[in-house]
Amino acid sequence: MAASGAWSWSAPIKLSLGSHTIKLRFKENNVDSEFSRGFVIVAAGTGGLPAFSATPSATPTLTPTATSGGLPVVGILTPTYALFIVGIGLFVAGIVWRRRLLVDSH
Repeated sequence: MAASGAWSWSAPIKLSLGSHTIKLRFKENNVDSEFSRGFVIVAAGTGGLPAFSATPSATPTLTPTATSGGLPVVGILTPTYALFIVGIGLFVAGIVWRRRLLVDSH
C-alpha cells in the first residue's frame, strides 16, 4: 500500500463475463472489518453500460457578458443607517453603564 493509502490489485485469472463480487477484509483501529461489492463484466458494445475508457475532458470557455443596464441599482440605505445608529447607541450605553457600575462599587 502506498503512503497515501492508495492500493491496487489485479485478479490472477481472467474473469468471465457476468456478475462477480469482491470481498475485502481489513483491520481498522484494531477492529476486523469486511467490505464487499458486486460488479458486472460485460462484452464491449453490449449491456447498455458506459465505456470504461474516458474521453478527453472538456475545457470550459468563459465569456463574461455585461448586464444591459450597466451597474446594478443601489438599494435604500435607511435600514442600514438605522441599524448603525442603534449599534452605536448600544455601544455608548454599555460604556456608560459599565462606568456607573465601577463608580457605584467604590
